Amino acid sequence: MGQAEVLGMCAELACAPQAAKPEGFDAVSDHCAVRVVLGG
Repeated sequence: MGQAEVLGMCAELACAPQAAKPEGFDAVSDHCAVRVVLGG
């Protein structure tokens, strides 16, 4: 199994807490997507 890779909004914001919703927050369905390569 490969390493997990954080994508999307969490990757852009470095998973840091935010004081307010980031721009585009309400427009995306998965704010903290994670990709893991299975097999290979």
